[in-house]
This record gives sequence, structure tokens and C-alpha cells, in this order.
Amino acid sequence: MAPLIQENDISQSSHGDLFGLKTILTPLHESSVTRSQRVSFGAIVTTHEVLNRDDYTREELKASWFDRDDMHRMKENARSEAKLVDSNLLVPSSDVSVRGLEHRTKEGMKQKRQNRMNAYTAVFIEIDCQQEDGFYDEDLIADAYFAYSEPCAITAQMIGKRDEIEAMTTYEDQKPDFFGTHFCKAIVDLSATTRGLASSAA
Repeated sequence: MAPLIQENDISQSSHGDLFGLKTILTPLHESSVTRSQRVSFGAIVTTHEVLNRDDYTREELKASWFDRDDMHRMKENARSEAKLVDSNLLVPSSDVSVRGLEHRTKEGMKQKRQNRMNAYTAVFIEIDCQQEDGFYDEDLIADAYFAYSEPCAITAQMIGKRDEIEAMTTYEDQKPDFFGTHFCKAIVDLSATTRGLASSAA
């Protein structure tokens, strides 16, 4: 039986400190961004008619979905960009994001391969042990796999949660402020101006 790969402790994040990402330590089922519950109504309502995909022309279908060539081109672009990251020619900044390239870098690919090998090896060792002892238990095999796949799943959830927070922050920064602080400030300024005009007219 082959020993488990022990180069790195797999309990560490599979992409732990790649690209200087911060680790979120809050429970995954709780939101780390507290939001008050409220109902709001937009000042402008826009509706859009959407065609059923059966009503698309051949050209519209081609323009709407990725085909095999598109997927191949995207993978090649990701490989090229990951090489630039490895060479420090592409670095994260306010204008450049390397998010999604983590597993394409040398370190990311090495960690991904190691995580897979650990999980596969654990499963095959468990199967071998069961065969030697003359029994078969699917749950024990699943547990052996889970012991090595769970840290990867937790890391993926943490990255997803971090992306969610970043997307919400970006959305909040770009959302038009129809009736927010600027609107209220304008009303206060307007009332001060009208009071000034009324007193000068008197």
C-alpha cells in the first residue's frame, strides 16, 4: 500500500496565502456582513422582454452560449495568464484581478494534484483494508475520502464567501443613491435656501 503524501499539511488552505488573500474565519452558514432587513422601492422601474431559447435564431444561439472552441480558448487564456502570474509579470492591483487563476499557477497545480492524490490514496487504502478483512462498507470509504476532501471544500466555501462580500461591497459602492444621504442633504440645503429667501423678502 502506498503511503499518503505528507509534503504539506492538507488541513492548510489549498490556496492559503496565494496572492495575499485574507482568510475569513467566520462560520460558513452565518453571514459576516450584517444587513438590516428592510423593504425598498426603486425610483425607476424597467422591464425587459426575454425571448424563450426556442425562439432564438441560429446566430443568436451561437452568440448566447459558449461552444467547444470558446471553452478551449478560455482555458488557453487562463494558462497564459497563470504563467504571467508565476513570472510576476501579472500582479494583483486595483485594476487587475488574478482571481480564478489560483489553481493554474505552479503552486496551485501542485497543491491541487497533492490534494487529489491524498484523497485517492486514502480511498484505495480503505478498500484494500476492507478486502483483507473480508467486508465492504461504503460509508467507511466515503469517510476516508471526506477526511481529505473536506479541507478543500471549506477553502472553496471561504473563497466563495469572500467573493460574495467583495461583490456586495462593489455593488453597494456603485448603486445609485436616489433617496439616500445626498438626497436628504439636498433637501436640507434647499430648505435653508428657501428660509433665507423668505427672510430677505420680508
